[in-house]
Amino acid sequence: LLALLAKEMRDDAAALREAEASYRAIFEAAEDPIFVHDWDSGAIVDVNGKACEVYGYSREQLLRSTVGIFSAGAPLYSDARALEWIERAKREGAVAFEWHRRAADGSLRWDEVRLKSALISGKRRVLAFTRDITERKLSEDALRASEEQYRSIFNASTDGLLLFARDGRVIDVNPAFAALVGTSVVDVMHSPPRTFVAPQSEENLRKLMATVLSGELFEAEGLVVHRDGRRIPVSVRGVPVVYRGDAHHLAIVRDISRH
Repeated sequence: LLALLAKEMRDDAAALREAEASYRAIFEAAEDPIFVHDWDSGAIVDVNGKACEVYGYSREQLLRSTVGIFSAGAPLYSDARALEWIERAKREGAVAFEWHRRAADGSLRWDEVRLKSALISGKRRVLAFTRDITERKLSEDALRASEEQYRSIFNASTDGLLLFARDGRVIDVNPAFAALVGTSVVDVMHSPPRTFVAPQSEENLRKLMATVLSGELFEAEGLVVHRDGRRIPVSVRGVPVVYRGDAHHLAIVRDISRH
C-alpha cells in the first residue's frame, strides 16, 4: 500500500512538472508581454521574455520593481492607480484599459492592458497582458487635431457651408448658413435642403444634388429663402471633398445681395 501511495505521489509530481513545463513554454512563446502579479500585494512575480524585450528591462529588474518603473507618473498612470486596476480585476475577473507608460529610454508609450484573475500552480494570481498601441494613439490624436482644425475653419467661415454625404444627407452645417436663412444649425440639419430654396431655384438644387452623387463640381446662382420670407440671391459652389476618409460634397453658399 505504501509503495502504491508513493507511486501515485511520484506520478502526481511528474504530472505537475509536465503541466508547469507546458505553462512555461506557452508563457515564453507568447507574442505579447505577460506579467504575473501576486494576488495580495500586486507585486510582479513573473514575466515572460517578450515583456523584457518590449519594456527594455531584464527579468531580474522587473521582478524587483513595481509597475511604477514603466508608468508615466501622472495620477491616472501611477503605482496607486495600477493597484486599483488589479483590485478591480480581482473583483470582476477581468478588466481592460489603456496605460500611459515610460519606456526604459525615457520615451512615453501607450499600452492596451488586459488584467485577468487566474489560478497558477494552486495559487491565485492576476495576469497582465499588454500590447503597444502608441501608433494607433498617435493616429487618433492627429485625427482629433485635424477634426478640431476643420471645425474651427468650418465654423469661422463667413460663407454658408453645407456638407453632404454621397447619399444626399446634410451631415454638417455652419452657423453662417443658418444665419443666412434665419434659423438655427439644428433646424437646418433636420430640414430637407429644399426648405431653404426659392421655388425658382429648385432646378439648381436638383443639379447640385446630382453632383453630390457624381462627385463633380457645381456652380450656379439662385435664391435662398430667409425665415422672414425674404429671397436672398446667392452664389453656390459645390466641390467634392474627403471627410473622415470618405467622399463627400461641400456646398459653399455666398450672399451676393450686396455685390
